[in-house]
Amino acid sequence: MWVAGLGPNALSAVGIFFPLFFIFLAISLGLNVGSNSAISRRIGAKDVRGANLTAIHAFLVGFLVSIPMTASVILLTPAMILLGAGGEVLQLSIEYGRIMILGSVFLMFNNTSMGILNGEGNAKRAMYANTIGSVLNIILDPIFIYVLNLGVAGAAHASVLSMVISSAVFLFWFLTGKTFVKPEFPFKWD
Repeated sequence: MWVAGLGPNALSAVGIFFPLFFIFLAISLGLNVGSNSAISRRIGAKDVRGANLTAIHAFLVGFLVSIPMTASVILLTPAMILLGAGGEVLQLSIEYGRIMILGSVFLMFNNTSMGILNGEGNAKRAMYANTIGSVLNIILDPIFIYVLNLGVAGAAHASVLSMVISSAVFLFWFLTGKTFVKPEFPFKWD
């Protein structure tokens, strides 16, 4: 909605980047669902240590998967051209896409955290963290786009900052023992 106020080229730029972002989102949601299932099965089996270890593995896989996702920024220009971007739309989609891709590690962390919390039966807490991020994004978008005059890059910065803050909320809960699952680092292998 906020990007639409910048004109059709800005709106097209965000729209043309969406298929690539949707791939990132699908991968992170796959990890969300997988960690949710694995954690809940461990808890159901009364294997708390296994649940904690599964959470650590989920975070590790998420981090490892985010490396090639982030590195894909070098292929952004050809990908946008392949998707049909040209001229100003191409430049704006690259401007927006670079920021979103570089922030993909937070997308992965948030969805992994959400899967872990849902797996332990703490869906309300996961919803709170996502709601915080969503509301912040709604508030920050017009500030970054119009007040700070960052345009389409401002929309991306607002989205990534919102993901960073949601990640901080999740991380705070994990580090302060507010969750049943305790993914402690370094994990001691017995």
